[in-house]
Amino acid sequence: MKTFYLPAKDAFVNHNTDAPVIAIKPFERGYYPIYTSATADDLNRGKYTPEVLESALSASMFGWNTPAARAAVDYIQSIEKTEATA
Repeated sequence: MKTFYLPAKDAFVNHNTDAPVIAIKPFERGYYPIYTSATADDLNRGKYTPEVLESALSASMFGWNTPAARAAVDYIQSIEKTEATA
């Protein structure tokens, strides 16, 4: 089994690109191809709902300050708040 280093807030999405999976980094425009045999679900480990993933994908393409980004931004901010109080 392969071991992956996954930053806690990165989201992974199956996408129609030359790479089977893409990584979305919070508050960054664009996405990064991931060449792996693992699926996006394996890499996400159940951290995100489909709504948050769709929102993050939209945000990476159209901006993190758009209405489509709201679910992803809210989720990321809730993680940051939880980490700050832990």
